[in-house]
Amino acid sequence: MEMFAQRWHNLFMNSRKKGFWGQVVLIVALLVRRVLVRIADPMISYRVGRFTIQLPLSHELPVYRELYEYYALNIARITQGVICKYPHLSFIDIGANVGDTIFLVRNSVSCPVLGIEGNPRFFSIMKKNCKQLDGIVLREFFVGEKDEEAACQLHQAKGSASLLNKKGERPVQLMRLETILEKEQGFSGAKILKIDTDGFEFKIIRGAQGWITRIKPVIFFEYDPVCLRQKNEDAVSIFSALSAMGYQSMLVYHNTGEYMLSVNLKDDRLIKDLYEYFSGRRSVVYGDMCAFHQEDSDLFGQIRDSEISYFRQQRTGS
Repeated sequence: MEMFAQRWHNLFMNSRKKGFWGQVVLIVALLVRRVLVRIADPMISYRVGRFTIQLPLSHELPVYRELYEYYALNIARITQGVICKYPHLSFIDIGANVGDTIFLVRNSVSCPVLGIEGNPRFFSIMKKNCKQLDGIVLREFFVGEKDEEAACQLHQAKGSASLLNKKGERPVQLMRLETILEKEQGFSGAKILKIDTDGFEFKIIRGAQGWITRIKPVIFFEYDPVCLRQKNEDAVSIFSALSAMGYQSMLVYHNTGEYMLSVNLKDDRLIKDLYEYFSGRRSVVYGDMCAFHQEDSDLFGQIRDSEISYFRQQRTGS
């Protein structure tokens, strides 16, 4: 089954380069994939830069990266920029999934990474994938606003997993990031915090407010008003909360990985415009935000300029 799934994957990866008949092959390949996922969801090998990782056939990472050439690459470039100012930085990845972000970052930057993932299957896959790296600490936790047991149901689809509030479900243990860092002191000064948790981003940030205020990390987080509303979140409130913690500026990306614009966190009108733009999109279109503390205004300016230059060159070749 896994050999057949790998052949499907290879067929899909090649089909995008063959014009009309490539599109025909693509449609057939997607139908075959749907059948294989329903039967067993076997594992496949997938190349991430100079590394090869394992992931389930149902995982959408290969599909997205084939369709969108800039998908998920922004966090690696941002890390390269941050390490210029903080050469001894460490990186915290909450919602680390199968470790794909860790490998994207490690293609260009060698830094310690704390990968946190609560989904048992994803954590097991990530653990196997990361055996080829050093300096990686992995912990199986769901991260939240409080240290508590919550009645939740784990929902998994398309290579992503989220917790849904469900009364009567078996309680799930949630832990604050600060609680985790009490045992992982080597990451207590991490200068990059990445959060991709399908709507738990705001809860995690609020639960780590004390640590964030002290350390002032660059915070890269997914912004999807649809997922946030499912978690009973005000999808605008986090921006004023970050501003109150001393954060001043933010880079905004489309979920395809393309840079959109920068924003001052005190610009309420532009923040509301971003909310309206990403709302009502059924999680097909959402954003990635990268917030910088006012003490890193120089770093924000450098990375913003670098991102504008990067995309200008990609689009014009100059």
